[in-house]
Amino acid sequence: MDTRLDEVRVNPYMVRKMISTGEIVGLEDRLVVARCCEESDFSQLGHPFYIDSYLAAYCHEGTIRCSVNLNEYTLCKGMLMVVTPGNIVQFNSTGGISDRKVSFSLINVTTDFFQNSGIDLSNVIQAALEVLRNPCILLSDKEYNLLERYFDIVEEVIKSRQTYVTESVRAIMTSVFYQFAGFLRSKMNEQPVVDDQKSTRQRLMFEQFMKLASTYYVNERQMQFYADKMCVTPKYLSKVVKDVSGKSGPQWIDELVILSAKNLLKHSELSIKEVAAVLNFPNQSFFFKFFKNKAGRTPSQYRQE
Repeated sequence: MDTRLDEVRVNPYMVRKMISTGEIVGLEDRLVVARCCEESDFSQLGHPFYIDSYLAAYCHEGTIRCSVNLNEYTLCKGMLMVVTPGNIVQFNSTGGISDRKVSFSLINVTTDFFQNSGIDLSNVIQAALEVLRNPCILLSDKEYNLLERYFDIVEEVIKSRQTYVTESVRAIMTSVFYQFAGFLRSKMNEQPVVDDQKSTRQRLMFEQFMKLASTYYVNERQMQFYADKMCVTPKYLSKVVKDVSGKSGPQWIDELVILSAKNLLKHSELSIKEVAAVLNFPNQSFFFKFFKNKAGRTPSQYRQE
């Protein structure tokens, strides 16, 4: 099978298509800015999608339930979410937006859009996100208003269609993402110091397991493999994962498989048989039963939603 999982990723052009209504502007397939409200149709964002770009969203009204790599968050009024490339994102795991009176803004921009800016935003933002362990932060009124002004300027420049629009937007977006990084850094400094060393060790072990599972889940679905990688016994690793997360290791692995299956079914042209092969199932029938048991409907039904 030639298709790799990391090749089936959603770019800004595809995100734009997933939001069929609302105030949307963009620059080809490299950047999209969307203002969504209760009249907008953004139900397709309720399906998991693998992004190869930077994604930021902030909420004006209502609440949005979202997940990043199986970690669930609630985006409320005044909150900002920043997601870096290579993550699986879903707005409300039940398939929609939790509050139909919700209003939020979303910006999605490719990594190569910043190539000529002379900076490496990935290191700036990723370092902050790793410490925070939470892509959602509550903005102060001052931060929120500043972000709104940035969004307004970006929209106005794109709509102007003047010469050097791309260069102008790139300069503005560089400043925007530095602001994002600044917001994240300020929240890092506000975090309390954790004194429970045992709890911290278990949390780090769980995070290590999840990183390994995210890398190897297609071919390795037994706890023995991950325990060997981490130099612990399968029994101990299973206990730590369960104690920290409330779910077993195999449950997390199955959820990673389902996320990738949904991404492939929605955002690739692979047949169901080919999806089963990419995800290392012995045959289509086995994949069919697994998917229906975990997702509550067949692969064909999910693809048609």
